Amino acid sequence: MGIVCYSVGLYDRARSLLSQALSIFDDSDMLDTHPSKVKCRRWLDKAANRAAVREQVSKIEQLEGTDAIISACVRLKEQGNDCFRQGRYHEAMQWYRQALQTAGGLQANPDDEAEEERIIKLLTGTYNNIAATCLRLKEYQAAIKAASQVLLLDQNNVKAMFRRGSAYEQLKLYPSAVDDLTKALELSPNHTQVRLALQRVHKKA
Repeated sequence: MGIVCYSVGLYDRARSLLSQALSIFDDSDMLDTHPSKVKCRRWLDKAANRAAVREQVSKIEQLEGTDAIISACVRLKEQGNDCFRQGRYHEAMQWYRQALQTAGGLQANPDDEAEEERIIKLLTGTYNNIAATCLRLKEYQAAIKAASQVLLLDQNNVKAMFRRGSAYEQLKLYPSAVDDLTKALELSPNHTQVRLALQRVHKKA
């Protein structure tokens, strides 16, 4: 029933039902590695994450002003970073996408360079994180798309070049991978990961 509630967007109800189920499993001395308990805990984590995203969105919808919205987007991105560090990549993606969706309504003041830089930093950071997450999920086309968005905003972003080059490598698009990784290494000669990746791609090309 908890999974059904999750599937129709009733995340708080799903979380409540799944918590109850997990308590029953605990009372029965079921091993933590039992498939039913592992599945229940996984769905509980997903429901809790979705409920948390919805709560944050509800708060953001009441905000006004560019500074407040940027700060809210940064918090959403940081939530994604926490999930990423824990290996919860699908959940991290939810937070990053929500940050982008929220940032979509931002309008930079053309006379305020500092504000414009903050928005660009937010967008490039979030798209870069999405690219990194896509690589972990083996969604290489999506990684290329996200990294390309970064490079539209910052053509010398080494992280984006490295991640797009890595995605190209996985898709066996070696000439494109070489182009990105070569430029990344030119901009950051001491970047060990880029150098090793470029050496590896050259051997495959």
